[in-house]
Amino acid sequence: MLSWIDVDGTAIRQNFRAFRQLVGEQRAVPVLKSNAYGHGLAQVYQALASEQLAWIAVNYVTEAETLRRLGYN
Repeated sequence: MLSWIDVDGTAIRQNFRAFRQLVGEQRAVPVLKSNAYGHGLAQVYQALASEQLAWIAVNYVTEAETLRRLGYN
């Protein structure tokens, strides 16, 4: 059996913005560990990159290295 998921970048950004409004800008930390929970680390990061993220939570150093290569500072 094959399975897939369609990741909607607009929905990811809207959800993040709604969460940030609830908790405050400095407390909102997207968790992209484990390949963004199987949604694709690069795809989810690219959807959120315009949000000026202060922090991103990852599980492994290799995930942080990937985010650096994708442009996260």
